[in-house]
Parts: sequence; structure tokens; C-alpha cells
Amino acid sequence: MDEDTHILLRQGWRWSLKPVYFMGFNISWLVMEEVFISPFDHQKYPFTEAMHLARFYQAWLNLQRKLS
Repeated sequence: MDEDTHILLRQGWRWSLKPVYFMGFNISWLVMEEVFISPFDHQKYPFTEAMHLARFYQAWLNLQRKLS
């Protein structure tokens, strides 16, 4: 796993694999898609979207701490 993946994992995101469908057929025996499960809404996101959301959530949490 690369450094960016470890950043997500340290922030509480979970790593998982999602089956891939092609023309309605499950081809997970051939390929699986890497996804990250958000600790905030428990939805599955691809890596790039997870990194974007992690930055947003981290900024929001920092703001909440400053206001407290």
C-alpha cells in the first residue's frame, strides 16, 4: 500500500474490495475494484474521491475543534 492509502487508514477509513460488473455479469473472479469505506457516512468511495472527502472532513473536524 502506498503512503496515501495509509493516510486514509490512519483517519479511520476502511479498505475493501468491490466486485466489478461488465455488461451485467459479475467478473470479480477476474478483477476487483479497490474502495474505501468512510468512517463518517459508511459509504464506499473510490480512492480519488475518498482522498478528496478525507481532506474535507479533516478540515471540518479541525474547525470544530477550534470553535469548541
